[in-house]
Amino acid sequence: MLGRAGRPQFDEKGVGIIMTQDVHRSKFLDLCNGQLPVESVMRNYLMEHLNAEISVGTVVDRDTAISWLKNTFLCVRIKKDARRYGIEPGSGNLEHWASVTSVNLLTSLESSSMITYQNDKIFSSKLGKLMARFYLSLETMSLMLNSFEHQHNEKEVLQMICKAREFQDFEFQAGEKKCLNSINKNLKYPLSGKIKTIDDKIFLLVQTTLGSIPLSFNSLNNILPRILQFFEKILNCLVDLGLEHFRCTTLACVAIKL
Repeated sequence: MLGRAGRPQFDEKGVGIIMTQDVHRSKFLDLCNGQLPVESVMRNYLMEHLNAEISVGTVVDRDTAISWLKNTFLCVRIKKDARRYGIEPGSGNLEHWASVTSVNLLTSLESSSMITYQNDKIFSSKLGKLMARFYLSLETMSLMLNSFEHQHNEKEVLQMICKAREFQDFEFQAGEKKCLNSINKNLKYPLSGKIKTIDDKIFLLVQTTLGSIPLSFNSLNNILPRILQFFEKILNCLVDLGLEHFRCTTLACVAIKL
């Protein structure tokens, strides 16, 4: 709630009060005084970042991949606090980690057909360029690629998209399940039972937009634009995959219809 302290159109300043237990007092004091270091979360998204660098030509072989990784903010923080990232301190260990990590990432991208090798040089494939263009995770790209192995109707395509990795960071807030369960029966493709997973939440929320069904719950209205932004990116990528890569007009037409 600290972000709501002070209303620009009414107040000149705002006051935020942090209430916590004594054991956490020093942590929040350091946070307020700017004493806590900024840590990197890049480790969770290295695959996507490396693929993007290959796509624009920054990384052209294994050596440049290792060099790129060693110059990221992630490595800056590893040098300062290696154990926090599960690495034993020491320059030798960091060099080994950077080398092994780069090779593993490149192997995963190659096995997923996102990159190709020509005389030890790395090139981005059409799939890899699509992944970088739409800023999608490798898990989501693999999910879509697997979908072309079967014929899908509109409901199945919608359910598949809602399983994308990009949606998994969303969580349930208090009261949301009750609200979504109440509108479930009014949707084109209702759930057979009560809402249980994040996939279900995204599935229902997207349908409220497609069906022009208003939401009366503030937390759902607040996250809906972000969900639709991800949904649009994945949908556009799915259309491009269907038309350009697989020449599969059936699945592409279903995606366009959505």
